[in-house]
Amino acid sequence: MMLKQQEKKREIIDVVARLLSSRKFFYITIVFFVFQAAWIALSGLYPMAFDENTHLGIIRIYANHLSPFWSRQPEGTVVLGAITRDPSYFYHYIMSFPYRLIDDVFRTEMSQVLVLRFISIVFFVCGLLLYRRVLKYSKASDLTVNVVMALLVLTPVVPFLAAQINYDNLIFALCGLIILLTLQISERLNWTYAKSLVPGDNQLEREQSHLKEKRVKVHRKRENCLQPRLVGLGMRELATDPVEQGQIDAKRILLVIIVGLFASIVKYAFLPIFIAVLVWLSFDLKKYGGGAIFRLFVNSFRKIVWPVKTILVILLIIGAGLFTERYGINTLRYHTPTPECDQVLSIEQCLEYGPWRRNYLTHQDKINGKLTVNNASDPISYTLKTWAETMVYKLFFVSNGPASQFWIGNPLPVPLALATGFGIVGVLLALCWQRELRKKYKLGLFGLLTGVYVMVLWGQNYMDFLHIGYPFAIQGRYLLPILPFVYLILVLAMKAQRHTSFALSHCPRSHLNGYKLPSLTQHNYSYASLGLKVFACSVATWHQRLSAKLVRQLKIGLAVTILFILFIQGGGLVTYIVRSDQTWYWPNQTIVNINDTARKILKTFIIGS
Repeated sequence: MMLKQQEKKREIIDVVARLLSSRKFFYITIVFFVFQAAWIALSGLYPMAFDENTHLGIIRIYANHLSPFWSRQPEGTVVLGAITRDPSYFYHYIMSFPYRLIDDVFRTEMSQVLVLRFISIVFFVCGLLLYRRVLKYSKASDLTVNVVMALLVLTPVVPFLAAQINYDNLIFALCGLIILLTLQISERLNWTYAKSLVPGDNQLEREQSHLKEKRVKVHRKRENCLQPRLVGLGMRELATDPVEQGQIDAKRILLVIIVGLFASIVKYAFLPIFIAVLVWLSFDLKKYGGGAIFRLFVNSFRKIVWPVKTILVILLIIGAGLFTERYGINTLRYHTPTPECDQVLSIEQCLEYGPWRRNYLTHQDKINGKLTVNNASDPISYTLKTWAETMVYKLFFVSNGPASQFWIGNPLPVPLALATGFGIVGVLLALCWQRELRKKYKLGLFGLLTGVYVMVLWGQNYMDFLHIGYPFAIQGRYLLPILPFVYLILVLAMKAQRHTSFALSHCPRSHLNGYKLPSLTQHNYSYASLGLKVFACSVATWHQRLSAKLVRQLKIGLAVTILFILFIQGGGLVTYIVRSDQTWYWPNQTIVNINDTARKILKTFIIGS
């Protein structure tokens, strides 16, 4: 009887594992995401919280102006900021064309807003499809990637943002596209370069595979040592300079530049990602030597069929021109690529623009001593007590628009507690076993993008805080371009089985046997590293005592449990329904009744609702 029950449990675990690993589960995730975003789009009164009225207002202005350029500020538009020199304008310009079409078909504002909201949902779905392909380059399992994508769409701010007219949705898709192209170029560069050094000999193939896995830089000296050996094997064609055998994908390189140029004028916050991508590719190309890169690029470019070649050149010229017109002229004229409103317009005009007025008046209160001084002004206190806490909070909150003065719907307690615990434990495990993570998975580009983007975002927020005197503009939605990478790293760190041998090899024997704290006199560690070490050794010791099958069952069970709890306790759409009220919805009785009924049902079993 016991054996049958165990076999049945194993069968259930296997079925669940296959489901979580399948493409069907991912497509179910996409359908569920579309359902969530569509519900919010159909329910939410225009304008919603994330500057939806500003985005639609600028779209309407461009709908009456064929050119993306302005000679002067249009009449009555100062409430939207200095749009003539705003570098984040291309989303509004391209969205003005579908708006021109629907303006003649849909006469009511509600119908026009809904059409544009669903276009934004399409942008975000494209981003989800691209990011799944991106995450698979990390060598993580399909199960891990699918769980990461499910966690992403269950983050309350994700469907809430996707349902709005906002340039962040397009940027999410463009980030996924440029990162995917970068990984494809990088993989091909590394593969062709390594392949050119190795003939069909088994021994040398093993050497090549080892070098490729370790991403070892092969220097000219190594190449000269291999050359006589290859000639001796009668393979003179492979004894040539590896550059001759290497391939540079000119089409994808041009696409990376084109996407980067256009995405940078969709939202200026994309610039750090664009720079990080170019730096990554520069290091990959460096191995070929400066003199050969241009020749290989030209050879690859010649192989592109002429219609595609023509389109790429035209897009490159247009993208470079638009990029230069904003960032280049802004830098020359205002000495900054992103000028403030009062550098372009007068202070009186800028006071009509809400975000700038808020910052300006707060800064004036600080100068006049009317603003309460925030004690957490040093970088560490600001980061821990203000920035990180607010970022996490605003990944799990919802907010109404100006109809109720941007009333905040606080995060539900269970998702916030799960996210906090998951994040803390995941970060500690990632720090403990970062060597093993780097060995087993390809996380280099993800780490670079995450580090650069977070550093720039934090720096901008901190400098604004020091200048204004209040921590404005700290929004969890700004993390969306790198949030899939953060979730991936945390999930991989939680999969401790693969890393146990590394952790055990660094644990003192006394700790493994009796959970004793390592002596500071015997081990020269700081208190922080000592704490990480004890934590890692405890997890590793516990892990060692479990069978592989039991560990697998626990991991799958944990993944399913977390996803289920998030789903029923406030993940995704649920937070919006529970925290909203009738002032959040369109003035339509059917919409109000559906949301009220759903809220009553959900509040019967959601903790803290």
